[in-house]
Amino acid sequence: MAILPLHPGLEVTIAVDGKQSKEYNAGSDTTVNKRFIEAETGKTFGVNIRFSPPFPLRYAVAAYVTVDDNLRENKIIWAKYLYSPQGFSIDGVNYHVNSRAYLKPFRFSVLKSVEDSGEPLTEDDVRKLQSVGIITVELLFIDRVVPNSAKPQDILVEKKALGTYNEKAAKGNVISHAASEAQSTQEYDRISGIQYVDSNIPFATFHFHYRSLEALKSLDIVPRTPDPPNLMDVDEEHLQTLDRTDLHRMIHHWQRQGRARSSTQDGALQDEGRQQRSQREIQSKKSAIKSEGSDSNIKTEDNSEQPTSRPSKRQKIGKERVVEGRIVIELD
Repeated sequence: MAILPLHPGLEVTIAVDGKQSKEYNAGSDTTVNKRFIEAETGKTFGVNIRFSPPFPLRYAVAAYVTVDDNLRENKIIWAKYLYSPQGFSIDGVNYHVNSRAYLKPFRFSVLKSVEDSGEPLTEDDVRKLQSVGIITVELLFIDRVVPNSAKPQDILVEKKALGTYNEKAAKGNVISHAASEAQSTQEYDRISGIQYVDSNIPFATFHFHYRSLEALKSLDIVPRTPDPPNLMDVDEEHLQTLDRTDLHRMIHHWQRQGRARSSTQDGALQDEGRQQRSQREIQSKKSAIKSEGSDSNIKTEDNSEQPTSRPSKRQKIGKERVVEGRIVIELD
């Protein structure tokens, strides 16, 4: 939970799918608290606020939630209800349709980087990305509230998740998710006309930076999971001290390494086979060229082509007889 020493009795947390999210401290001062939380694609989230003694009951409190500097919602908490044991939650953005108010819950959406398009970046592009992945909660003391007697207008503002972002515009900011709105599930009443005690200055601010687990590890917010030892290098005594989870990790890691080695070996064998086939094809082509060259036409001195003649068999010009150990040819 996020707390501030200057305001004991105040707690602010983030719930993901109804369960309190694990937080990682990222620094704070007297009025601002910064935390990291894990974002899980497709899951809804909301802000929970709880007050308890010795938090003062003199004023009502206005709670403002801003997500990615894009989605905004607020809640008025009357002074006499501040110590409510269940606390207070802001789970999405409300809107009106046909004079009825609805709430669209916040939801984590995966964010993918895209290559630089080459177009010049604007200050607005950079500013928007610097705010992505941040849930901001601001609390202000209320001096007076004037109820809004006018009927709600029939408005529906569609705000979609960012979806993609330009890595160059992010300027080294490691982000993985953005917030979107889910389908409407419940109704919500709003009042307006607020006058604050301290001229619109929050007495407490909380920043929750949400990232994927992989991104939190890359930022060294969450410790990286070390590779398990090689199963073949662990002695029997050590194996007996490992629990079921450790053994499963070791076996899974060993199997993954084995598949990687097998894939590498298969690739090497395929490369060797391709090289052998290529060499055979080259040798075959060389033999064909040599054979064609022996039968090809030759050029004479006047550059005319004449077919080369094959050597003919020797023609006999008479009959051969053996007389007193010598060969005698009788002419025809």
